[in-house]
Amino acid sequence: MTLVIACKSKDGIVIASDGKASRSYPGLNRATETIENAQKIYNYEKCSILPYGDGLEDYHTFLEGFAESLNGTIDYESSIEKLQNYLSEEYMFLPPGVQFIGIILAGIDKDGNQQINAFMSNTGYIPRSSDKAYIHGGYTKIAYEIFDEVVGKDSLKDTAEVIQLAKRAISETAKAFTAHVNNNITVKLITSNGIISL
Repeated sequence: MTLVIACKSKDGIVIASDGKASRSYPGLNRATETIENAQKIYNYEKCSILPYGDGLEDYHTFLEGFAESLNGTIDYESSIEKLQNYLSEEYMFLPPGVQFIGIILAGIDKDGNQQINAFMSNTGYIPRSSDKAYIHGGYTKIAYEIFDEVVGKDSLKDTAEVIQLAKRAISETAKAFTAHVNNNITVKLITSNGIISL
């Protein structure tokens, strides 16, 4: 299991993850692998995919298949439809023992707006957009409590504050659930100019 966070801020979308490998990802540093694949998939450095749950047995195969299904697509809007179609075709029937597949797609659309969508197997991968933030993983209660002040506000929070909240959310979750979330935190910022490592 792992914990992934995508939250809008004044300067862009803050994306964060711990480095815990799910049982389906033996030896895989999810934090680095999931967050850094925007350039590899899209040739479009304004978008990133963050998987969670236990259902993608081979994350690299998923990425390769999705990249092929994009067929040159580089805009966020088209990517939403193509990701939904790809998940519905390839992962509608979960493998034995798998309980859940979830994907967060976060990026900047062609008009420069911040977009976050979640695709979940238990809702047929119908994309659900968020005005502020998505937090997903096996243990989200602590993170949501920390992020309540962000999600509930009308205006976007200062980017530095969101980054600190994301780090705190993962760190405190890791303390409470050491078997499922760790403190190996990766944080990045998706802006209209590309993805920045923080």
